[in-house]
Amino acid sequence: MNYQEIYNSIVTRAKNRNLVGYSEKHHVIPRCLGGTNDKSNIVSLTGKEHYLVHLLLIYIYPEEKKLIYAFWMMRNRIKTNITSVKMYEEARKFVATEMRKNVGTTEAITKMAKSKLGKTPWLNKTHTNESRKKQSESAKTRKITNENEALRRASISKTSQKPKTAEHVENIRKAKIGANNPMFGKKWKLVDGKRIYYES
Repeated sequence: MNYQEIYNSIVTRAKNRNLVGYSEKHHVIPRCLGGTNDKSNIVSLTGKEHYLVHLLLIYIYPEEKKLIYAFWMMRNRIKTNITSVKMYEEARKFVATEMRKNVGTTEAITKMAKSKLGKTPWLNKTHTNESRKKQSESAKTRKITNENEALRRASISKTSQKPKTAEHVENIRKAKIGANNPMFGKKWKLVDGKRIYYES
């Protein structure tokens, strides 16, 4: 099957018609392959056509990972009768491997931190008294089992085992000294599924 020929026929038809109703913009030459945002490189397609041409692009350029990712994102965004088990598997494998290689690296963390500068949702904001009251009431009625508590502690322990710099460790220690520690001078035990605090 000539995938390029099918792709070209869909694009050519799109260029020679006036699509009425819902449409989606598509770069004839994908941007990851050097395509531009010029009008001459953009056509209007129906939702199914757009899905299909991205599926065809994967067959045409099987080594281009950005096209696989674009198709995967589209596959999760729209519902259509067009499907391909092989393409689903390839896209899923790509997301599970290539897209996660940088997770947790210094580069990824630095990039994420920069993207959040000045954009913290709760910057200079506080909960209203009503919101605090709701949270308090919810905490009072929350049922805690010994099993759930064990899982929670195991999760915290696992997280705390992640590598930390000496500076990070020292900052955490200073932030939790004495009265700054929310559990300072307190202990708790489970009574009827509720956490009861008492002075040590």
